[in-house]
Amino acid sequence: MKRPLILFIPGSGPLPLFTSFGDTAYYPLFPHQLLDNGTAFNFIFLSKPGIPALCKKEQLSDNYYFLDTVTGMPPSEYLHLNTLEFCRSAYSTLLDHIGEVCASTMVIAMGHSQGARVVAELATHSKIDKLVYMSADPLGRMAALYDGEYAKFRHRDPEKLSFLHDLLNPAFADSTYMGERYESFRSFAKPSLIPLSKATAPTLLVYGDMDPSCPNCYVLSLLPEWLPQMKALRYPGYDHNYFDPEGTNHWGEVVADVFRWILGN
Repeated sequence: MKRPLILFIPGSGPLPLFTSFGDTAYYPLFPHQLLDNGTAFNFIFLSKPGIPALCKKEQLSDNYYFLDTVTGMPPSEYLHLNTLEFCRSAYSTLLDHIGEVCASTMVIAMGHSQGARVVAELATHSKIDKLVYMSADPLGRMAALYDGEYAKFRHRDPEKLSFLHDLLNPAFADSTYMGERYESFRSFAKPSLIPLSKATAPTLLVYGDMDPSCPNCYVLSLLPEWLPQMKALRYPGYDHNYFDPEGTNHWGEVVADVFRWILGN
């Protein structure tokens, strides 16, 4: 049966798509609420380079990362291919052949955090009918690191600003920071606003306004004023993963709103 097909691109980190906890079932490491309305949609996911799609829990670190048992780092393939350019190429190739993978009534590219940056890069792909961009600063990955220090103005720390600049320096591409190569930081530092502004398909922009990783997400609410194909959903008080100040998660609410937009827009 033909249904809308959602290509979901998850956030950062060397996580598999599913893990098991000693039983015969596999559990998603992306927001499980996506699958709660599986009768209305089909879904397609790509595992990350060098990271198995399915893993037993005992193969993963405490934060569910798949790491090399010798180095304690993510696999070399992941470290070298976890770039915006590689992801754009991989997902573009998949979209080029999407009709061979699954017949559908429409194709929706939907991404959260780092995955949203990839969605932005796919904004002009001819096979995409709708876009959903979630919880990613439109000014790039570096914004959350840079904005706070920059806003101190006369009290900025020159050493910290120099370090942040070095994350973007091609000469340091093979250095690692927070378990990733500088080259990865540099690639995902590209402002998503650049490719997003070229989208012609209906585009939904989703964010929580208490997301510390997205200090410029307020810009997303301004875009529909000039780009009528866009709609913004702002969630007051919610953070990056849609937790409220009391610690209650609202992924279910957000997903329901997104699905409603997909089917009704």
